[in-house]
Amino acid sequence: MKRITKLAGLPVVMEKTGKQIGRVHGVCLCADGQNVEGVLISLFGFGNKTRFVERGNILVFGEVSLLIKGHVQRPGALRSEAPPNLEVLSIEGKKIGWMTDALVDESDGRVRAVEISYGYFDDFTRGRQWLQDFALRPCGVIAVLRESGAQNPG
Repeated sequence: MKRITKLAGLPVVMEKTGKQIGRVHGVCLCADGQNVEGVLISLFGFGNKTRFVERGNILVFGEVSLLIKGHVQRPGALRSEAPPNLEVLSIEGKKIGWMTDALVDESDGRVRAVEISYGYFDDFTRGRQWLQDFALRPCGVIAVLRESGAQNPG
C-alpha cells in the first residue's frame, strides 16, 4: 500500500528507455473516490508541461520512482488531482474533520482507506484515524459512511 502524499514528487521513468521524464505532480481519483484514475506528471523542460498517465499505463508504484509505459496525454478538463484537506462529513452531514491522506493498493489502484484529521488538538492527543468506509461526493467532500471504530469528537 502507498500513501498518495508519498507519491507526489517521485521521479517518473519510461519503461522503454529507462530515462526519467519528469516527476509525479499529483494523484487523480475516479469520481467515486474509490479508485486511482491515474497520475499527473510534470515533464522536464521549458514551460509548464503537465501530462496525465492512466492507471493502466503505470507499471510499478516503486519506493523511489514510478515506472510507466510510453503513453502520456494532456490532462482533460475534468481531471484534477486529489486535493489534500477535503472536508469530511458524517453520513448525517455533520462536519467531523479533514482528509489528509489516502492509502492506495498499488496492485489494483483501489483506495483502501483515508486518513482523517479531527483537528490539531485531536491530532496531538490521539492521532489521526484511518477509515475504510467512505465515499467522495460530487462537491469534493468525503462522507464517512461508518467510522470503523474511530471516535467522533464531542
